Amino acid sequence: MLPAKRPSKKAMNSTKYARAPHLPGPKLTSFLSIQINKFDRAIRKYKKAADFIESDYSMEENEKPQAKVLKVACLSNVAASYIKLKNWKEVIDNSNKVLDLDATNIKALFRRGQGMYILLPFYRLNTSPQPIPRSMNGI
Repeated sequence: MLPAKRPSKKAMNSTKYARAPHLPGPKLTSFLSIQINKFDRAIRKYKKAADFIESDYSMEENEKPQAKVLKVACLSNVAASYIKLKNWKEVIDNSNKVLDLDATNIKALFRRGQGMYILLPFYRLNTSPQPIPRSMNGI
């Protein structure tokens, strides 16, 4: 497989990259890494950005909702990058982190569903059949 080419300066100024300048530093470089198919680098950068937002004790009350939205976006993009790498366990783990922060996030629900759908046969093989509890027998 050939390494991905870096986009030219002309391409960086095109509309595809035009929406990136408003993003903060690590998220911007992560966004650009995804655009040129460097998913390992993007995962590192998005995780770094999410860890930067980890503690909300030092934030003011009006900054906390913005930080939560940014953290949800970073973790969701980590899950998307893991989908491209076909690392389904990490997709499920990161989607669950997103859903802990925002239970109604449609992208995270879909990505977790994708991972569970792929891994379902493996979970069926690894789990042994469990007996039905006595309380359920009468139903």
